[in-house]
Amino acid sequence: MRLSHRASFLVVPKILLKNAHVYSASGVFRRGTLLISGGRIEAVVPDDPAAPGDAASPGGKRSTDPASAVDSQGADATSSSAMDLEGGYVLPGFVDTHLHLTSMALKSLRCDLAGAISAGDVRDRLAAWSRGVDAPHVMGVEWDESEWEDAAYPTREALDAVDAKRPVLARRICGHVGVANTVLLSRLGELAAGLDARLVDSASGLLREHALWEAGRLCAPDAGRLAAGFEDAIRELHALGITAIHDIVGTDKLDAYLKGIAASRAPLRIDMLLVTEPRDFLRFRKVVEEKGIEDLRLVGIKCFLDGSLGGQTAALNRPYEASGDSGVLLIDSDGLRDTLRQCYDNDFMCAMHAIGDRAIDQAMDALSGLPRTATHFRLEHCEVVGTRQLDALKEAPVFLSLQPNFVRKWGGPGGLYVRRLGAGRHARMNPFRTLLEAGVNFVFGSDGMPPGPLYGLRGATHHPIERERLTPGEAIDRYTRIPYTVGAHQRRAGVLEAGQRADLVVLDKNPLEADVESVQVLRTMIAGRFVTPRATGKEGL
Repeated sequence: MRLSHRASFLVVPKILLKNAHVYSASGVFRRGTLLISGGRIEAVVPDDPAAPGDAASPGGKRSTDPASAVDSQGADATSSSAMDLEGGYVLPGFVDTHLHLTSMALKSLRCDLAGAISAGDVRDRLAAWSRGVDAPHVMGVEWDESEWEDAAYPTREALDAVDAKRPVLARRICGHVGVANTVLLSRLGELAAGLDARLVDSASGLLREHALWEAGRLCAPDAGRLAAGFEDAIRELHALGITAIHDIVGTDKLDAYLKGIAASRAPLRIDMLLVTEPRDFLRFRKVVEEKGIEDLRLVGIKCFLDGSLGGQTAALNRPYEASGDSGVLLIDSDGLRDTLRQCYDNDFMCAMHAIGDRAIDQAMDALSGLPRTATHFRLEHCEVVGTRQLDALKEAPVFLSLQPNFVRKWGGPGGLYVRRLGAGRHARMNPFRTLLEAGVNFVFGSDGMPPGPLYGLRGATHHPIERERLTPGEAIDRYTRIPYTVGAHQRRAGVLEAGQRADLVVLDKNPLEADVESVQVLRTMIAGRFVTPRATGKEGL
């Protein structure tokens, strides 16, 4: 059965966006008007025809009269919908190249622990939340001990005090570490007993990696309630100026995901990466295609090479400062090589989660036997990059999805990264400028921690290591233009030119000049329709 797609992808026949500052392909704003027709940009008409730049009406001729651009297409300018943007700054819609939309859809079904200040506070918040929830389990997410005065994790005993009859799970912000109560540990049963001792500690209730993910599946909500949460999640992305995402999706929630996206009235361009084995990809692609959901594409799979720095499971060549451990590799090298070969031979993408330098080394070794011209491979996060990793990345058939919001959140003096790795290695982390100058192609995403390109933009332009900072224009490119040029993610979008999709965001200030902390999203447009309400005080919008 094919699911009908959201009606909100219907497009306005003609629209003029006047009195705008339009971002050009050369990376500057110019005053002008956009003509949009059938969901695509038909023309960009500069106010000053003598000004140098990229904006032009069809046929390459410049005009000071926006109506003439409409007339040249055989339409009456007075019949078109015209909107005054009051000098707003128009960019291509933002792309988040690493997101977990399902986690956002689950927000109302889980206890938000992001504001917790201690392990005891985690316990108290979970207990208070659980009293008002009629559900077979209790799950809280997003606690981050790196911001606590006492960085001790919650424990099994503390979660037993929350509820001794229902499973209770408290998951760290990274998604790679969590704590379970006794009931949940018992339900994990033989699985927990068969895993690496570093992944399950029954005494403390600590779970890592595969053990945590299995616990999460045991605490999954009703599929119908999950599906209902996707529209609100997409609306939240719209408010952040996001028009497209590269989304990581688990197979256990795929049915609810597809139902939720199909039923939503909120449009979004989605390229999906499914956490599954390559042998199952073609079967799942058929399932997705049969749903007939417009602008949702299953483009590849995701695999995990290591864990997280926060959870000290990212695989390092040198041990962590405090623990003396070096993290864990989650896939053997032969298995990884076989995975990559299957993806290449069957022409779909593989996204490899690799944070630590040892995991990056493993990825580079596995890629070495594949053609340098391959466009099938991407590395997620790629944070601990030394000289050897940089040299390999320059030659490898791979692009990177990096998270400048991580740098902003944890990269400062005395932050999590310094405490985990020490000042020497910290200075080599997330080397944006170094990668750029070396010719390594990369794009920006958020991993949902938190979503929001304007938040991440500051992490890229105010990197704590000054030599690794990007200019605002360089960073904006990695949220707009470049994501549409890599691998299977290509679309006619990402630049404001004739023929491109009319996906755009209107900002209240120039992000190239203003303190990005003060810049706000006024409106977001997808396929020629505004998908956000008018901003207060901006009646023309």
